[in-house]
Amino acid sequence: MKKFTLIEILVVVAIIGILASLLLPSLSSARDKSRASVCKNNLKQIGIAAYLYADDNEGSLIVSRPGNSHDGWWANVMYVDGYLPIAKGAMTCPSMPVSDAEWAASYKARAYGVVRDKYSNQRDGVNMETTDLRFVNPPEVESASEFFHYADSAAKWNGEFYQAVAFWWDRFQATQGSIHLRHDNRPNVWFIDGHVQGHSIGSLGQLGFHGGWTKDQVQLPF
Repeated sequence: MKKFTLIEILVVVAIIGILASLLLPSLSSARDKSRASVCKNNLKQIGIAAYLYADDNEGSLIVSRPGNSHDGWWANVMYVDGYLPIAKGAMTCPSMPVSDAEWAASYKARAYGVVRDKYSNQRDGVNMETTDLRFVNPPEVESASEFFHYADSAAKWNGEFYQAVAFWWDRFQATQGSIHLRHDNRPNVWFIDGHVQGHSIGSLGQLGFHGGWTKDQVQLPF
């Protein structure tokens, strides 16, 4: 039986290393695309639940209602009212992992982000805020295919970077949540006509976003 020399073994190891270095980017890209696809499906399912909630609540898509801390934000409201389960896999993006312990302790703050408008800065003339409730009334929206509601978002607080349950679109306040470009610089966004789309920085700027987070946790103005 032929014995391999040390040089032959080193050549084979080198070839394997070269092949691995060529394949890794492709594998990483495929993994990222798979995660982005799961994320889009999550947002679509959340959107369906949002419309089921709206059917029972005068047609309003919930943003938040009064509550202590994060109790009033959309994720906890729709869970408490029976429209969504508190399932980490369904309410968080696979590209923004969170441990089971963290999810159990703070799911109210770590679900996908809902757009957080202020009364003084309305979108499309839609009044999203009353004394007791923030909401969207779809018939008031001029273009449902351009009116975003849920999206990949993130915030940074005390050195921790996490998926944030609410985000600002008209300013860039990192500690309170901003759009997060986590899928190859294209965050997934759910629009109230029901479609989900990944958006580039340029198209986010056209939608009125002023800035957000990169995948590397860098603040980026648009």
